[in-house]
Amino acid sequence: MARRDTQDAADDTAPVKARVLVRVQIDGVWHEPNTVVTGTAAGIKGLEAQGLVDSNEDSVTYAESLKTDAAG
Repeated sequence: MARRDTQDAADDTAPVKARVLVRVQIDGVWHEPNTVVTGTAAGIKGLEAQGLVDSNEDSVTYAESLKTDAAG
């Protein structure tokens, strides 16, 4: 079995933003659609596989713009 590279391990724990697509509970906290959550790359990847979040940069930017529009 190949040994994991240190960079691979760092990439899995790097903070990643994602747009919430459906109301979901993450680590005991409820998040509404179009909010932005931050988690580890591995954690976000798992949520994406379930169709719960989208970490695409454009999707995150869109969700962040909604928050700004609502506040303004």
